[in-house]
Amino acid sequence: MVSTPLIRAERFAPGRELHLKMEFRSPTGSWHDRVAAIAAGNFAAGAHAAFWGTISEALAAASACAARGVVLHATIAEEDMAPDERASMLLWGCAVEFVPRAQLSARMQTVPFPLLDLTGAAPEASRAIASEIVAVLGTPPQTLALAAPSVIGMAVIQALGCASVFPVAESWEAALELARTEGLLAHPLAAAAAVVARSQPGLTVAVLHETGERRLGARGPL
Repeated sequence: MVSTPLIRAERFAPGRELHLKMEFRSPTGSWHDRVAAIAAGNFAAGAHAAFWGTISEALAAASACAARGVVLHATIAEEDMAPDERASMLLWGCAVEFVPRAQLSARMQTVPFPLLDLTGAAPEASRAIASEIVAVLGTPPQTLALAAPSVIGMAVIQALGCASVFPVAESWEAALELARTEGLLAHPLAAAAAVVARSQPGLTVAVLHETGERRLGARGPL
């Protein structure tokens, strides 16, 4: 089971009760690792599973299945995955097929293996995130800041019974500030959520859902 730290952002938000849930401190740097580990747990070692989804989900699925001894057959849109990400999938022993995005859905209908169901694992993963937050704070936060209203994130909010806030857009300036004050390299949208959280009164948690490392190549020097 994946578990991640919760720290107080003392330098990023001095004088505020802001905590950062570091979901990117996981095998592939995304909270999808938590979901994928639960989904892979439904398969026995040596079993075969099929997958298609986003790049972050694909990397998490490949890592989790490798740890479980499950052979993953991933079908990925060839336009979406960078060369280093392709290499990672292969290093984990994943059987990868790249097809044009327009053919992805039709191709998946022909894969003869059960689907690795990340959506079905999301509720359990969300409850685990909420439980970890309460275990550290001793109480649910008043507000939870998320990068976007995703399935996982909204389920965490429901489990905590708290208010929610979201950023309007990603911010490299926020990512730079978070890196220089707390030493954390977060996805620019997650960093923007931390900025929004910083303005909230009372006990607040910002979920840093994904690392910023995979975005640096596209952004260039800050």
